[in-house]
Amino acid sequence: MASSEEASSVAAPTAAAAPSEHTLASSSSASTASTASTANATGAQVDRGSGLKVNTGSLAHLLLLGIVFHAVYSFSIFDIYFRTPLVHGMTPVDPPSPPPANRLVLFVADGLRADKLFEDRVSRAPFLQDIVLNRGSWGVSHTRVPTESRPGHVALIAGFYEDVSAVTKGWKMNPVNFDSVFNESRWTWSFGSPDILPMFAEGASDPSKVATIMYSPEFEDFAEKDAAKLDTWVFDKFDEFMKEAKSNATLASQLRSDKVVLFFHLLGLDTNGHGHRPNSKEYLGNIAVVDAGISHITKKLEEFFGNDEKTAYIVTADHGMSHRGNHGDGHPDNTMTPLVAWGAGIKRSKLVRKSKTRIRKRQDSAAASDTAGDEKEAEAVTLTESSAAPLPTTTSAIDPSDPFAQVPWNLDDVVRNDVNQADIAPLMSTLIGVPFPMNSVGELPITYLDVSHDHRAEAALGNAVQILRQFLVKEDTKRRHELFFKRFAPLVRHEELLDEIRLLISKARDTTFELTPKRITETYGRAIVKSTALAELAIEGLRYYQTYDWLFLRSIVTVGYVGWIAYCILFVLKNYITPEVVLTTWPSQGTVPEPKKGKNSVRFSVKEKGTSFLDSQIDRAALGVFVVFSALLLIKRSSPIYYIYVAFPVYLWSNAFKERKYFFDLLPSSVYDEGWWLNFAKCFIYVAALELLVYSYFQREILSPCLIAGGVLWPETTPDTFKKKNWAILLVWKFFCVVLSVFTLLPVEYNEDMRLVNAGAVLIIGSGIYAAFALPTYMASTSPTKAKPGVPLTIVLQLLIIVASVLVVNDTSRRLANKEGLPSMNQTVSWAMLASSVLVPVLDGLGGSQHYLLRLVVIYLAFAPVFILLSLSYETLFYFCFCMTAMAWLVVERHIYHEVDILKANQDTIALWKKTDGIIRQPTRFRPLKPNDLWTATVFLCLINVGFFGTGNIASVSSFSLESVYRFTTTFQPFVMAALLIFKLWVPLFFLSAVFGVITRSLELPSFSLLLVVLSTTDVMTLNFFFLVRDSGSWLEIGTTISHFIIASAFIVFQILLFTVGHFLVGRISLPQPEKKRL
Repeated sequence: MASSEEASSVAAPTAAAAPSEHTLASSSSASTASTASTANATGAQVDRGSGLKVNTGSLAHLLLLGIVFHAVYSFSIFDIYFRTPLVHGMTPVDPPSPPPANRLVLFVADGLRADKLFEDRVSRAPFLQDIVLNRGSWGVSHTRVPTESRPGHVALIAGFYEDVSAVTKGWKMNPVNFDSVFNESRWTWSFGSPDILPMFAEGASDPSKVATIMYSPEFEDFAEKDAAKLDTWVFDKFDEFMKEAKSNATLASQLRSDKVVLFFHLLGLDTNGHGHRPNSKEYLGNIAVVDAGISHITKKLEEFFGNDEKTAYIVTADHGMSHRGNHGDGHPDNTMTPLVAWGAGIKRSKLVRKSKTRIRKRQDSAAASDTAGDEKEAEAVTLTESSAAPLPTTTSAIDPSDPFAQVPWNLDDVVRNDVNQADIAPLMSTLIGVPFPMNSVGELPITYLDVSHDHRAEAALGNAVQILRQFLVKEDTKRRHELFFKRFAPLVRHEELLDEIRLLISKARDTTFELTPKRITETYGRAIVKSTALAELAIEGLRYYQTYDWLFLRSIVTVGYVGWIAYCILFVLKNYITPEVVLTTWPSQGTVPEPKKGKNSVRFSVKEKGTSFLDSQIDRAALGVFVVFSALLLIKRSSPIYYIYVAFPVYLWSNAFKERKYFFDLLPSSVYDEGWWLNFAKCFIYVAALELLVYSYFQREILSPCLIAGGVLWPETTPDTFKKKNWAILLVWKFFCVVLSVFTLLPVEYNEDMRLVNAGAVLIIGSGIYAAFALPTYMASTSPTKAKPGVPLTIVLQLLIIVASVLVVNDTSRRLANKEGLPSMNQTVSWAMLASSVLVPVLDGLGGSQHYLLRLVVIYLAFAPVFILLSLSYETLFYFCFCMTAMAWLVVERHIYHEVDILKANQDTIALWKKTDGIIRQPTRFRPLKPNDLWTATVFLCLINVGFFGTGNIASVSSFSLESVYRFTTTFQPFVMAALLIFKLWVPLFFLSAVFGVITRSLELPSFSLLLVVLSTTDVMTLNFFFLVRDSGSWLEIGTTISHFIIASAFIVFQILLFTVGHFLVGRISLPQPEKKRL
């Protein structure tokens, strides 16, 4: 509804003669356009203006199209960079026999960071310390993003990297639908969490051979004093299991068979990390609990099997943990996990004299030097993994971004063997003699094996053949589905490479060659080197075919985004700028003269869209293009979503070409306008602002100078008389812009500080009390009756809820800090307050039209309780300052529009009226968009980015702490927790969207006009991020660029939802106009 209709109704005087400035300034924009031409007192013809008529159906179609388009195109990044490389049709490859071990014991300490275990010479874990120093091998296992439990366990046990979207498949009962070590084993018993165990049991080809012993999900409570009980539960259940094995002959026989796996998933560290953070005594103490449990299990098993030396042990983790108690992104704290192995088939620790930890070279070189009997450790080179999606590439021993490379672990006298997480799967297969998982892309870490030279060589060859078979299946599939197929050149002669390796192994075995022992080991070493090289080539080949369609997909996506920009801009031109445009001005009040046609006046009318011959030809051409691309996709056997990727640009560009006349009509008119260069300069500045916002995703600090510059410089562009009259309002705007700029300079990682939470709550309560008493007075001053209403009861109720929320959050925080758990009463009250944040403004809005300031205060206070409950530190201060800045922006915009823009427009109208022959037009409900409105859109975009980055970095999963959601739930409910964090992020933006809606009405613009300006241009940012996506470098860089693109692409959907919610929250409001004086 137009703001003019929501203001007090004032009759518009009929134009009599040449209108004066006073007449134009005092006429109400609420006047209803006459339904027919009438004669005024002087006989002048009054012609009804056509106004801005926006087809609501077209608008809804555009918004729905924008949501669907960006939702679909957001997933294009996964089809390009993280499409699953899973292939089928291979035959399994067995490692050499007999295997060194009959059974494998795998311990996965969920969330264990490498540095927390290894620092200070593994002092926190005495048993594992003895293993590292004397009895086994150790190193760092490099995980991949997303550093979550499901993809981490899949990489460990299947040697296969799921695409990033696999994390959204959840935990619980989602089966792993590809081969794994557990699936290839004869028997597997798993102990631990229900979040992981069912995946591998349900995904096995024979689920009966994978047994699960697990606790209930409710057992995982982040509010527990010490979650180490999750691990002690596992150890206790193992004791019961072994006790049963002594009396159960069938179970004992199964345990004593070969190819047996015992899997222990230890969740205590992850839970303590989330609940207390990795530097807490609970987390560090849990390491000792895990160490003691591993020692206990080892002794039990050795006793049961009579120390037969046929048991291999591996200790590792699925992911690490950030300092804030989170994981998910590519930060080294999350990607660096420990690996300790000992027992049957595992090489014992090797001591060196150098002062630096010795790290093995790539496994091929290491294998060659080991088999040659060379005791000198080679200079380290990080194991590089070339799989379906790239790993960080580096030429040094440790990734330069690896903080553990320089940390003094006091292990510089023990050889360290780093691996990639997927490498552990072929290692386990080799140890117990089960086929390599058929989809594994792990490279066998030869440096961990203590077996004969022949066994090593055969194992390396088997690993290479297993990966090569995946490559050949993928190559054959691609060949059959490509019109112009180009093979991966290095493996065109792969059979010859295999023959060379087999010949070397045969030569080393054949005694007829009479090779010396040294020459035999060297020959085996060359075979291992060639096998490793072949495996790497096969992985490169898999990646080659994985990225085969990148150019095609990138081109389609780019054309699609540019097509959306063109389509949306033309919609804005057609509906909000070009209808009956008078390019000099468009006053919103008073009578608006229509200029004469002539060379000194510029005016045009837009004809209705027709179905011309050219338009029909465009439809035919679009259909032809889609058919051609569909045929190509059909031959390629592409995914159905590829057809949608193609359909969007075809549809968008065909419609954009049919609306081309609106652009070609506006362009010459803009050029003839005397201020055309200024308008183009404003557009250029707007695009530059978008690019600056792109940079803010990488450096949020850039938003601080933007806020300061906008806050200080914008008021200086207004007339001196305006600044003198409204100095107080402008001072408030400048003050809050400067204060708000501080928050984007603060660290995103912070500990709980209830003093800051309470300080922000006090400011919110104080502002609410001030509003409760000041609003009635202000509302009375703008009311025609001057009647002063009483104190709004809704605000009083909200203040009481806020006070209650402060009491609850302090009590809950104290209890959680004392490890007393989350009281059910506090939890119930917290959820009730969350519900009230939605219900109160909705119910309050049912009472009819409200003053816009009262309505905004109600919305501001409604969301305050839940924001307080979800705050840990300075967030409440940010919420107060952010909302005050938004309110100040609204007031300044309203005053500038009604006291500067309208009067200037009226002055221009008088000059224009003098050129007419007396034909005038009645006022219309809305005005068209002008270049000056780009400033409003710029401020909105700046503030929405400040809302995103003010208390964290949404591009990093680890920048948000789960600690705040413990006021609502402490049990492990990932989707509920994520929803609460997202809601916390959205709360300031809900208020901003409400303010933006009021500004749109105050500027007498159609409801969605300013939003569409934003929607039609922010994909400039999306395209930036699309081309900034990296597939090389550190995983932190790769993960960050991917998340930037997804956020930017989903930003359109987010804005539409935000504006819709804001429009709904604002509801019916009255907008009394500020007092207008001549400047």
